[in-house]
Amino acid sequence: MEHQIYRVVRKTNRTFVKLALEDYPNITVRAATAGEAEERLYELICEKFGDGEPVLDYIDFLVPVATGLAWQMESNQGLTTTNLQAVYPAGICDRCGHVLGRRSSVVRAVSECIRADVAFTRSGRQFTMVFSEAMVSVLVELGLKRTDFASVSDLSRKVFWELLGDGADLASVPVKPSIAHKAGALRCPKCHYSRFGFVHHKEKSIWEFVLESDWNRSKALVRVLGPLKPKLVFSSEARDRILKHKELRGFVWSRVALVAPEQVEQNLKYDTFPKP
Repeated sequence: MEHQIYRVVRKTNRTFVKLALEDYPNITVRAATAGEAEERLYELICEKFGDGEPVLDYIDFLVPVATGLAWQMESNQGLTTTNLQAVYPAGICDRCGHVLGRRSSVVRAVSECIRADVAFTRSGRQFTMVFSEAMVSVLVELGLKRTDFASVSDLSRKVFWELLGDGADLASVPVKPSIAHKAGALRCPKCHYSRFGFVHHKEKSIWEFVLESDWNRSKALVRVLGPLKPKLVFSSEARDRILKHKELRGFVWSRVALVAPEQVEQNLKYDTFPKP
């Protein structure tokens, strides 16, 4: 089949250009010039896939010491939970604003109509992703379970679902200064909740870093990053399958960098949450 789109990771320096297919990293070329590397890559794609007219979508290699990339789904629509006390009966820490204890079985209620297929709620420091029934159906096809979600009630009375963090199989890690600068690291002296943030030096949309060994532990197409602020992380294949559903709306993507153990900051120093 011709005219297929192939994402190509491009790395350049003073002496060579290296191109590799993101989904097939063993298909790699290296040449003195970009033109030579591209011609050789065309030949390999034709030999491997029978595509004589491939479309190359370049991704510059922006994480020089990280080992790979995944994709995180985000949304631009923020909602407010109106029954937070019922959802989290242990309450909220009055020092840092984080929820205490486990979530109850009460249906979360939000004060706005959810306009698209992905949104999020933020109440205090609690962050929860919300999805439409159509989006959840696709996510289940990609390997998630219905039990990974709990129902949400909005003003439209349609069926929506929040992502639970109980099944989280990924966790963010702090990274060394060679990869990213520290955006903040805080620990609450009262409830001991802690958080940290890092932003990649060159690619500002990369602010989540995950151990590559954790990612490779499973062949699942979609993982839950959590558990405190659960989000979904997609392989490139899963992201492509989501994008083929043109009827789904309201989501944006950010990158997640996969890093090696030696790139993790082992001695992260925390500041204290300021008093409210």
